[in-house]
Amino acid sequence: GADLGGDDSLSFRGKLRWLPNDSSEYLLSVEYSHVDLDGPAARNTIADGQTPLYPLPPDRFTTYQQKAGNLDRDIFGISLHANWDLSFARLHSITAYRNLDAFFEEFDYEAIPIGGIFLERDYNDTLFSQELRLSGDTERLNWQVGMYYYKNDSDRTEFYREVVHPATIANLFRFAQN
Repeated sequence: GADLGGDDSLSFRGKLRWLPNDSSEYLLSVEYSHVDLDGPAARNTIADGQTPLYPLPPDRFTTYQQKAGNLDRDIFGISLHANWDLSFARLHSITAYRNLDAFFEEFDYEAIPIGGIFLERDYNDTLFSQELRLSGDTERLNWQVGMYYYKNDSDRTEFYREVVHPATIANLFRFAQN
């Protein structure tokens, strides 16, 4: 099986600045991150000194967890900052794009040998933004006008599943009678 708590990660970020002449500047930024994470294992505990409805594992490194869970996530982003000195003003533009694609498979919450509670989440988010600013100054006035556009498309799916073993119900009745 998978190594619980295992982490496979890759990330990078880079920037490139270009000055083609004295009146313009461009800054391109790119980033990427990938994470593939397993586990961790849930631990079995005794709550409030009560004996559980099932035997505890033989040691603290053993678990009855039926599913380790994992995270598989990719994030990509790119932006361009551009500045131009015009004869009467300065024009600034910021354009950005970002995408998140992630799948979460949650671990078996109760970590008991019978039954199970499982949760899966699937995300996909994409965003785009554009900012434009024109600014300048005179002897008596500093001025600025601009506009901003933002669009975010988000897709999210969740799946919840609970599996109950018949012995779980029998143990609950037996525990309640004591």
